Parts: sequence; C-alpha cells; structure tokens
Amino acid sequence: MECSTRARLSLAALIMMLLSNITASASPAGKNGSITPMMSSPPNKVTANGPAGSITQEPEADILPVKGQLSNATAIGSFLDQLTYPSGKSLNILQIGDSHTAGRKFTGAWRSAWQARYGSGGRGMMTVGSPYRGYLTQGVTTSQSPGWRTTDLFDNGASGDRLPLGLSGFTLTANSPFETASLTADTPELMFDKFYLCGLTGPGMGDVSVKLGSTEHHLSFSSHQAGAACFEVQAPSLVQSVNVETLSARPVSLTSWMTQRSTGGVILSNLGVVGARFEHFARTDDKVIEAELRQLKPDLLVVAYGTNEGFLRELDLTKVKSVIINQIARVRQLLGYDVPILLLGPPDVLKPKSKVPSADEPALINSSCVNGMRVPENVSRVRLLQKDLANQEGFAFWDWQGAMGGPCSSVRWVSNSMQMRDYVHFTATGGSLLGTALADDLERAKAERVLK
Repeated sequence: MECSTRARLSLAALIMMLLSNITASASPAGKNGSITPMMSSPPNKVTANGPAGSITQEPEADILPVKGQLSNATAIGSFLDQLTYPSGKSLNILQIGDSHTAGRKFTGAWRSAWQARYGSGGRGMMTVGSPYRGYLTQGVTTSQSPGWRTTDLFDNGASGDRLPLGLSGFTLTANSPFETASLTADTPELMFDKFYLCGLTGPGMGDVSVKLGSTEHHLSFSSHQAGAACFEVQAPSLVQSVNVETLSARPVSLTSWMTQRSTGGVILSNLGVVGARFEHFARTDDKVIEAELRQLKPDLLVVAYGTNEGFLRELDLTKVKSVIINQIARVRQLLGYDVPILLLGPPDVLKPKSKVPSADEPALINSSCVNGMRVPENVSRVRLLQKDLANQEGFAFWDWQGAMGGPCSSVRWVSNSMQMRDYVHFTATGGSLLGTALADDLERAKAERVLK
C-alpha cells in the first residue's frame, strides 16, 4: 500500500516535471538564462460569455497577470500591518493546499519577493527528507537514506492503522539505526541558526542525533503517552546544513522540520500536497498539528484548494463548504487564536469537453474555449463558493483565475509557455509570475491601509 501511494505521487510529480521541461524547451533563453515567452502560431480568439457580458481574449506575446484580484483585504489587515522592515521579529505565513502550491514555482516567487524586501526569516516548515521521487523544494536541498518508510494522506488503511500525520501530510518512519535525513540551504539568504524537528512521541519511541553546524544534539521521542512534540535546536551562528540520524532500532517517526533565523524576517511555509482536496487535510492528527502549529505560530493561514474538488464527477458543494468552515475552525482552535485567513481560488484550468462532467444546474459561464477544451463547470462553482464564503466568514480571497485573465485564459498561458500542456499546472516562469502577482496585490492592500 505504501509503495503504491509513493508510486502514484512520484508519477504525478514526474509528469509535471516532464511537461515543464517540454514546455520550457519551446521558448528561447533570454539574458542570464531566463526564459523569454514565445508565441506559437496564434490560436483563435477566445470568447467566454457570462451574465455581465463577454470576455474576449486576444493572444499576446507577453503575458502579465491582471492586478487587483484580492477582495475583503480588511480580513487580513492585522497581518498586513506587520509587513515592515526591519521588523526584528519573524512573520510566519503557513500555506496548505494542492499541487499548485506543492513545489517551488508559485510560492517560491512570493517567498523570494518578500524575503528580499522584508528580510529572510528562514525557509520555514517542510516535509522531512524527500518523501517521493520528484519532490521539489525551493532554496534548500533535502535527502534521506533508503531505510525510511513514508505514510501520507492517501494511505487507505483503517484510520487506526495509519500513522498520525501533521501539517506536511507526510510522516517518515525508520526502524533501524544510522538512517539519515539532511537539509542544506542553497543560498546564504536561507542559512539558519534555529532548527525545529517534529515527530511522534510515545512509549518505546527512539532517539536521534541532530548535527547543526559544529554542534551536535541528542533528542528523544520516548514518552509515557502517545502524542507529538517539536524540539528546538540552536546554533551559535548561521549554518548551512543540518543532519538527523537515528540512534537505535526503536522507531522514529518524523512529521516535519523547519529552519529559521533568530534575526527575524518573513517565513513562508508552503505545504501543498499533490492531488489533495481540503477534506484530505481532515486526516491529519490533532495532537501532531497542534504541536506544529504552536511551534510555528502563523501570522497568516493561506488555504489553496479547489481544483481537485472541481474535478470530482459528483460534486457536493454543501460538503465543500462544510469542510472549509470546519477545518479552518479546527486549525484556529488548536492554535489558540483566530489566525487571519486568505483563501486562494483555483486558477483557470481546462479539460477536453468529453472529460468534463455535466452539471445539473445552469452554467455560470459559456465555458467553451477552443480546440474542444472547456472550463470545468464544477471548478467555477467551487471558486464562486469560496469567494462568497470569504465574505460571509470574514476571510480574504484572491482570484487566481482573474489574475490569469479570466475564463479560458489558460489557452494564452499554454501558448506562451507559462502553463503546462495539461492546461492545469504551471511552468516555472508562469508560476513565478502569478506568485509575484499575489505578493503585489497584498502589497497594494497594505499601501491602501496606510493611506487610510
């Protein structure tokens, strides 16, 4: 079961990497090795008719995201007010979601932009090691020895048999000594002097050695009762790498690790999981995520689901709404305070008409695009639900599809090598553009608060 789960995740990751490479190779390299968008033969004009009229999209050689897609920004005003430099404190952003935020494209650009402006507070919380082939990180390189076994959100065993999971959605377990997991900062800006390691505790659980620069620390996960704990290890100065090694045959189960700088700055922990829906987050364990949340102390929670919900043939919007409300309430309760919430709507995605399930309700838009492609109606319904719910519950909302140019904009993004040929995922260039667009919209909302 564990092998098949890892195989599925690895296959999905490899397909995304292959599509990215194919798409990127179609564009010539610009200065300093950057990718210059290149138009293929111009596709037909794309028109989508909606209740307020029509949207006509002309193919363009250069694609720039549409500004002003953030709504109800007052809901995250307390967070925006903390965006200052130098702040002298860590500003923690926790992001959970699906494959659009699982890698380094979208959130990597957001992280880089804000750490350059407000200071780097560290890489943030991550999955331990490299849980499946094709696992991508930004700014750090991770590895693990072969003896670790992975449990994830999609393991189908009975809940009593599944190892508890934390915010990352992965638990790595070793049952022998000398198994290792390591993390190395790729740039000086992401060097760190604080390291946190979270894992399962209980009777008979094992110990690990943590080598942080020139210092070595011994951590024990043994306790009288089953639960979870996060340990903090500090170095006297900034270091580039950390290595974790098991010390015996007693089990060690690690749920996340985190790097941080004591000088403060922005930390963006992106914990998207390939193929996930928000309902899968409910499979995480209360004790584990409580320990992780209280260690992280997020100043903003970013929730980026919706695409995989919209791909369901049998979509229950009542259930989707309930999951959003209940899981956000759960996080806030375990955290102990009402962390501000930012919902990201799903981006513009397209599917062949033959693979889009028909909806019983009237269409929200005329979602037919070109070449037999169309916007899945259920994705549109989930997006509208999220936006309405944000207004009702006091969340901020960012319209990812709007930033791309609206319905059917994927046609232009694919033609300009900004989106992969699956019309769902993004190339490095396209993902970076959109991540920067989100950062810019948040900056504009902050500036408007200052003017008021």
